Amino acid sequence: MLVHWGNLLGGCTNTIEAAWNPRLQCVELVVDGQPLGQLFKQDDSGVISPFARRFVHEAVENSLEVYRGDFARRDDLLQGGEIELLICSVCGDLMCGSIIADLDIGAELVTWSRPRWWYFKDDDELDDDEPEEDLGVERWVFSLGDYQSALAQIEGYLARPGWRLIPDERGRLRRAVERRLGVESKPNPLW
Repeated sequence: MLVHWGNLLGGCTNTIEAAWNPRLQCVELVVDGQPLGQLFKQDDSGVISPFARRFVHEAVENSLEVYRGDFARRDDLLQGGEIELLICSVCGDLMCGSIIADLDIGAELVTWSRPRWWYFKDDDELDDDEPEEDLGVERWVFSLGDYQSALAQIEGYLARPGWRLIPDERGRLRRAVERRLGVESKPNPLW
C-alpha cells in the first residue's frame, strides 16, 4: 500500500491545489501534482469531482462547504468526518458509488484519511467482515493554508459564468435513453 502522507516530524506535507479540467468541465483537486481521479486510477470509471459544471450550482457550493467542515450540508448517509472526493459522474448521487475519505481539520494541518469506495448496499448485502477496497493511499496531510487556498481557487471557478442554476427535470441518463429509443416523455412536475 502506498502511503501518501507528510512526515509530520519533519514538517513535510502533501501539496494540494485546484485546476480546471476542460475535457470534464470540472474543477479537480490536484494532490502532489496529480488529479484525484488519476491518483485513484479512476479517470474514466464513472466518477468525477463534485465540482463539475454538470451539477446544480447550489449542490457544488454545498460540497465546497462540506470540504470546509460544514458536515450539515452533506448527504445524511455519511457519518463522522466523511467527505466525497469523487462522485457519480452522471447524477452525483452517493448511492451510485463514491470515493470518500475522512476529513480532519486541525489548527495547522488538514488530513484526508482512509480513502475508500462507498456504495449503497441493501440490508441483505451488508457484511461487516467484507474488506474495503484498497485504493493505494492511506492518507494525505496538507497545510491548512494550502488547503484553504485550494478551496478558494474552487470558489473562484464557481464565481465564473456557466454553472447550472436549476435542476435538470428529467436527468441526463433518462434523456439519453429516450433519444436512443426515439421516444420522448413528458417531464414529471415532481422531479
